Amino acid sequence: MATSAVRFSGNDVFIADSDLGDWLQAVTVQFKQLIENGEDVELLLEACHEWCDTYENLPPGLKDIELDEVLRDEGKKLLFKRLLESTKGLESGEGFDLVVAKEVSGKILKGLFFNG
Repeated sequence: MATSAVRFSGNDVFIADSDLGDWLQAVTVQFKQLIENGEDVELLLEACHEWCDTYENLPPGLKDIELDEVLRDEGKKLLFKRLLESTKGLESGEGFDLVVAKEVSGKILKGLFFNG
């Protein structure tokens, strides 16, 4: 099974491509919720569109997500961490594997933000 990396600040987390797809779908749902709550997510939303495009158009194993440019200030980093943490509150029935999406969010949190 092919894996791709999620990278931030010199750290890599490797995710199975199929799991990455479920996670991207969950993130899309979460962005809708953040926008409805009045959050300023424009930069992260643009990045998510790029991640989805990468996922759809690159071959297996090359669907890497680079976060350094997107999370260049503390506010964006905190918003992204909050997005990852809020995955546990998502409801099933959104068209993706909720268990997988939660596992991926947890893996990204642990591997990129709580690795020290």
